[in-house]
Parts: sequence; C-alpha cells; structure tokens
Amino acid sequence: MRLLVMLATLLLASAAHAADPEAGRTLAREACAFCHVVEDGGSGSDAVPSFPAIAREAGDNIEALRSFTVEPHPQMPQFADLSETQVDNLIAYMRSLTE
Repeated sequence: MRLLVMLATLLLASAAHAADPEAGRTLAREACAFCHVVEDGGSGSDAVPSFPAIAREAGDNIEALRSFTVEPHPQMPQFADLSETQVDNLIAYMRSLTE
C-alpha cells in the first residue's frame, strides 16, 4: 500500500511539473536572445549557435541540453539562478524546435 501511495505521489508531482515550451520560449527571448538566435526571424549573433542548431545537435539527448543550459561556457553569463522548472521549460522549447 505504501508503494502505491509513493507512486501516486510521484506521478502527481510529475504531472504538476510538466515542462512548458512556451514559457521556455519567453525565457529564451528575455535571457538568451541578446547573443543567440532563439527562433526564426529573431535577432542574435552569428558568432554563437542558434537555438535550432543547438537543438538539432543535441537531438534526443536531454542531458546534453541540460548541460548546455546549466553549465555554460565562460563567455556565456552564468544562469545558476534558473529554477529547475525554468531549465525544463527551456529544454522543452529547444526540443520543440526539432519536431
């Protein structure tokens, strides 16, 4: 019985924390578009990869996208203050670019 309660709790928590690609797009526009082209027609620099290029390169490897987001290279501002939900939303947005 305990196991069923634990599983139900995990499933409910997972459903409540579903990633939101639109929220990820909004965050990317606000925090990333200064350097990265976040979406078609967006501004950014040719010196850094676009979000669509990053998404294509990562493919289905979610951990690669997570690493890119939370462990940026030195030239990129540190976003350690992003919540897990924000990171999940950014990843959901980047994954939506390959669908």
